[in-house]
Amino acid sequence: MQPSHARIGRTLTLADADLSGGSSGQALTASGASVEGPLDGRGLTARGTLSLSGARVAGDVALQRASLENAGGNAIDASGIQAGAVIDASEGFSARGTINLINARIGSYLSFSDAMLRQPEGEALLCWRADMPELVLRPKAVEGVVNLQHAKISILRDDEKRWPGQLQLDGLTYSVLDPQLPARDRLDWLARDHRGHLASPAEQLAAVYRSQGRDADARTVQLAKYRRRRPALGWYARWWGWFQDVTVGYGYRPARGALWLALLALGTAIFSVHPPAAFPGTSPPPFSPLIYTLNLIIPVVDFGQAHAFNPQGLEQWISYVLIVAGWTLATTAATGVIYILRRD
Repeated sequence: MQPSHARIGRTLTLADADLSGGSSGQALTASGASVEGPLDGRGLTARGTLSLSGARVAGDVALQRASLENAGGNAIDASGIQAGAVIDASEGFSARGTINLINARIGSYLSFSDAMLRQPEGEALLCWRADMPELVLRPKAVEGVVNLQHAKISILRDDEKRWPGQLQLDGLTYSVLDPQLPARDRLDWLARDHRGHLASPAEQLAAVYRSQGRDADARTVQLAKYRRRRPALGWYARWWGWFQDVTVGYGYRPARGALWLALLALGTAIFSVHPPAAFPGTSPPPFSPLIYTLNLIIPVVDFGQAHAFNPQGLEQWISYVLIVAGWTLATTAATGVIYILRRD
């Protein structure tokens, strides 16, 4: 069937039709077609590609219960389609082959509720740069990659029990996720994009959490982003990243700065028992083990203690450890602040 570039004044009816592409592989060629009403493909059976690339359909595209077969190729090639209302591939829809919706423009919503999508060696669903108000991605099963890269979606409805095994989310933008899951669950969703070095999926998810006032969830996502990127770094950067993670959580866990308090308590206890002697020929202020330790571990502030007293032996080495630890913690904290400022 080849109504390519045809102009159809009302409804294009394919309901319960049985189409076969034969040697051409094209079960339906309607590229560039203009349909002034809906396209009714409910219950359609097709072997070969349904070609709707560049088509314009003013009404709904109804594909409920349709069964499409083109393993290794496009089950539907609807790249560049303009659907004025709904594309509904739900209620028993099944496809063996790629659903190609590159650059699709959909006026209402795209639904794959309870659908079966299969393209095990490739992309089961390809929505690169598609634009739609709503996507319902709650299939019964998916075999293959779901590619949502650079798609623009206002509301993305999914189901954590039906998430595809492989997602590609780079550049995807959305305003609302339904259901509104906590970050620890959405991190599993992000992890289904196996390219962990990509930052934009985590940035987008964190931005949505922040827009909802869920700052703790946003920080959790940002921290996970840096952890996922760390294995791809050089050994020095991995070590430095690990230290930042342990100390201040890359700036997203500032409460871990309590390590400073532990160092302060340790130094205060040691120098209370073994106070250092004053430098010869000086008139030092009264020794305070707390202020002296604080002076060692906070390198940018001078309380007049560190340069007045001269520890010896083991206490001298302890003072060196406190100085190095203080500088290191200060550097990691400053780096964490930079991360947060870049994010904002």
